[in-house]
Amino acid sequence: MVTPGALYALMSNPDIWKSAVEIAAEEGDPALKSRAQQSIDMRNNDPEHYFQHIRAALTALRIFEPNSTLHNAGSFANITHDEIIDQAFVFCLVQPQRHTARLGAHYALHFNSFMDAQLSGTSGNALYILDELCNAPLKPAIERVTIQRSYGGRSLYIAQSRIDIERKYGVKETAILEENCPVKQWLSFTNFEEAERVSRAMGEEQNVSHSIGGSSDKLDLNENYNTGKERILTATELMNLDPTHQIIHVKNVGFIHCRKLFQNEIAPYCYDLAINPLEGGILPPNPKVEL
Repeated sequence: MVTPGALYALMSNPDIWKSAVEIAAEEGDPALKSRAQQSIDMRNNDPEHYFQHIRAALTALRIFEPNSTLHNAGSFANITHDEIIDQAFVFCLVQPQRHTARLGAHYALHFNSFMDAQLSGTSGNALYILDELCNAPLKPAIERVTIQRSYGGRSLYIAQSRIDIERKYGVKETAILEENCPVKQWLSFTNFEEAERVSRAMGEEQNVSHSIGGSSDKLDLNENYNTGKERILTATELMNLDPTHQIIHVKNVGFIHCRKLFQNEIAPYCYDLAINPLEGGILPPNPKVEL
């Protein structure tokens, strides 16, 4: 096993790296030998792109360089990602928002290891809660959305908006993600196109309009009732949705317009909430549901 810090030390020395690749091309297992031979072929025939790849790899691994906080990450690990899934651990990958780009490689290594363990078929069931989907390197979670259920994996994808997901991962990938999510939830709407799209998808309902009219030659009034159709919720109404309300779509059920359940309304955890200055301080306990 090679830790990220050891790999950085190996690749940062051109002579040692060249020797290691040549040894792998001669003595490695079939998969490693093939990759080493491809690397040698690129180095000999396309040196410009070869060194671009090396620089990109070293840039990604720079957070593991010698004397850095993460240089020894993984050296003293006493549990594998497969064991974490199989033994039903609650495992959190947490990072400061301002360091997201810099710590992306560390985050991605862990997440890819979890995904590989999940798709090996030897692990148990797991639920991945992917908050800040567009601010983390979670492309494998998007690409494998169609197959992870077969291996006991489920994911909750949480993003600011559909537009953010399209910008980060692409329009086609976003469409595939939406098709494979049986439950979709909108906590609010900030984009007019998205509000119009959801309003149109929610459909129309019958309505009755009442009108009163009169004529110039008579003193009596005429009362009329007309039937027609109108949007269940217009795009304007969705953009102005009550902050305590949400829209949910459940496959084979339809759209649901209901109230939100806030974290300070779930007992007993509502009594343990800490201060969150980035999102408005602390929410006072207001238990409505007990787990």
